[in-house]
Amino acid sequence: MSPLCLKKVISKVIDVRQSTFLEGMGLLDSALVANEVLEEIKRNKRSCVFFKVDYKEVYDSVSWEFIYYMLERLGFCGKWIH
Repeated sequence: MSPLCLKKVISKVIDVRQSTFLEGMGLLDSALVANEVLEEIKRNKRSCVFFKVDYKEVYDSVSWEFIYYMLERLGFCGKWIH
């Protein structure tokens, strides 16, 4: 599968809130947005809850069975999946 083929459909498969995987966006974009939100909350003296996700832990626990299942559910043919 060529990267250009995947590029055509990736924005339909990955939610925009997962900005790291979309063209023109990176992991730091999400951190910058979170920082701006936190500053706004502080400035307005409001309360909130923030939590940090350990990305290393998340990516170390990928279930290939689940990924294959989701690719099938999203309509990808066997050629794309393999």
